Amino acid sequence: MTNAEADETKQQDRVRMKAVWEGERFEEILNTPTWVVSDPGPLRGPVLAFTIRRTDDHQIELLTISETPFPTTPQQVGPMIAGPRAGTVGPAMDVVELSGPTGTVILGGVVPFGLSGTSNFAKAITRYEERSLVHTIVQSPNATDVVGFQFEWINNAELHGPLPHSFNVKDEEASVLSFPGSQKSIEIRSSSSGGNYGHCYRITIEDREIIFGEIPGASDRSKRGQAYILYQGQAPAEFRRKFRECLSYAFGRPLIYLGYSLLTTDSVRCGFEVVAGFNADHTRYAYVGLPPAPLFEGRYIMVNERVTTRLLKGLFTHYDALNFLHVSWLYWYGLCSALHSQAVQVGAAIEALQAAHADAYPNAYNTKLMSRENFLFLRTGVEALVAQMSVDDSVKAELGKKVANLNSPSQRVINERFFEALKLPMGQEEIQAWNRRNDAAHGTGTEDYRGLIKDIKLLMNIFARIVLRISAGSDCYVDYFTPGFPVRKLEEPVSSTNPHLGFTQPC
Repeated sequence: MTNAEADETKQQDRVRMKAVWEGERFEEILNTPTWVVSDPGPLRGPVLAFTIRRTDDHQIELLTISETPFPTTPQQVGPMIAGPRAGTVGPAMDVVELSGPTGTVILGGVVPFGLSGTSNFAKAITRYEERSLVHTIVQSPNATDVVGFQFEWINNAELHGPLPHSFNVKDEEASVLSFPGSQKSIEIRSSSSGGNYGHCYRITIEDREIIFGEIPGASDRSKRGQAYILYQGQAPAEFRRKFRECLSYAFGRPLIYLGYSLLTTDSVRCGFEVVAGFNADHTRYAYVGLPPAPLFEGRYIMVNERVTTRLLKGLFTHYDALNFLHVSWLYWYGLCSALHSQAVQVGAAIEALQAAHADAYPNAYNTKLMSRENFLFLRTGVEALVAQMSVDDSVKAELGKKVANLNSPSQRVINERFFEALKLPMGQEEIQAWNRRNDAAHGTGTEDYRGLIKDIKLLMNIFARIVLRISAGSDCYVDYFTPGFPVRKLEEPVSSTNPHLGFTQPC
């Protein structure tokens, strides 16, 4: 390919991109005759044509077409190759390679699931259509490319009202997306004309400026909440994952991560990653929640930058102390599970918070029932009594194991000490909900679904109060239990009086 042809191809790619801020748009790039399957991997090949698309449930589906001539001799079946043991589960490892005008694209985790064939006896060929699911699509930037921006694409986002900053899409020879910045504005150019506008929120964490906002015109293309997270330069995957999880909890919705696009400093796409959305339970796509703490000040419903920055920075800074990777997974899985099991799983998330707090702050409160001296005295006496008993040695061994647990307080005592250490008094409603949280796990049925829903809301309150206290993300929480969702101080259980009128009201 000559330099002129390469420049023309890049220009065509920019045109297909339309506005770079409008979403991932990998389908418009890859579904063209300029891209071919250079290595079919687990697929039936050679592949003559393919199409790839994002399904409505955020999966990535690949359709390939191949042709095979009729065999002139009977096919021989080769020896079976030993594979994984039947019934085992593991990650999909097969890859397919695409080649095109801008380099190589790797499809990872390719799993064929459907194959149909049509025979043409006149041409003595069989035409196959094969469908596969793909986990990731990756095009890495060239060594010479300087990454200026990284757009992460997310879905299921709910912004809870306008964000504080507006950005402009200017109609010029090349439309420009202009973001406000802490030092100067950020401008990203595209080859298509603009004219739309949107809103965004900015935050700086660990000296890295991040912009989160809506995609202009996204509601015209998708019913689900489309949004982006913009980084200047290329941020590490671990940093981005932590920020997404903090952002998800702060805005009260499980965000669906879809991948990212890399742009050079002059706004040309130089690489991307496409990820199949989390698909274990479609309830995550429909979950509607509220933030754990008020994001606004005053009566005007607009995300306040100071309030939200405190919340996000608190969650991010105390991420490890909260064991938030594990805890947030338990929390969202619990809320998106069947109604009868939600209390059990949200309760498990609260217990995971307690365990994480005890590990991070071992001297915050006493996790033993008695002093070491008293316990040694008790254990010595019990072991002497057990030794004198006329029972089987196996029974004595079991009793010996139980002696070691005599210094472990009950969960009720641990809870009281934990909440006292955090200065979070529990009201009667919270205590009752906590005591009933494991009913479903113990096989206890109920027909009081109204009471079950109330227990779940109360447990969500407890979870939020703990997270906000440990992270110092806010002095207030949104009361999910009380009608009208009043805002309360963290020290106030739901039985307290004089709550604020609604979650949009100031503390």
